[in-house]
Amino acid sequence: MFTAVAQKNLADAEGYFDEHLAQNDYYAAGEIRPGQWIGAGAERLGLNNAVTRDQFHALCENQNPNDNKRLTLRQEKANQRRVFYDFTCPHRNQFRCWQ
Repeated sequence: MFTAVAQKNLADAEGYFDEHLAQNDYYAAGEIRPGQWIGAGAERLGLNNAVTRDQFHALCENQNPNDNKRLTLRQEKANQRRVFYDFTCPHRNQFRCWQ
């Protein structure tokens, strides 16, 4: 069973990179497994291989990491916009999807 949590706090979302994507996650204790870009959305944005801090923070700010242009027309008030969704599986497999 998956759980999905919408992350709306920009500072917490950006801190998520250091806690989970830059090094390892609680499912990979003792291993270094940086986050990887996958899927059609990443491909359309030209994102591949390991997730970098600059790329992740740009996406959290609703900007294309390659040209800093706004990604979506909708820009809600602070802490109202869904920065990303954290999809978690209770097993060793874990998936994440950013909006």
